[in-house]
Amino acid sequence: MQLHDRIPEQGTGFALSYIFLRAQTRPGYQGTLNDLCGTARQLHLLLHDLLDLTL
Repeated sequence: MQLHDRIPEQGTGFALSYIFLRAQTRPGYQGTLNDLCGTARQLHLLLHDLLDLTL
């Protein structure tokens, strides 16, 4: 199952958790939770914009 298949079922909380966990496991990651939340918010808004364009 792909990530995008699970987001509608699990909600955006799942997506943000996934982004957070992936970033934490990246080598050399030095960011904080606040940095990551800001990035996740930007990605969330971008996804909404992309969905609006495709509908």
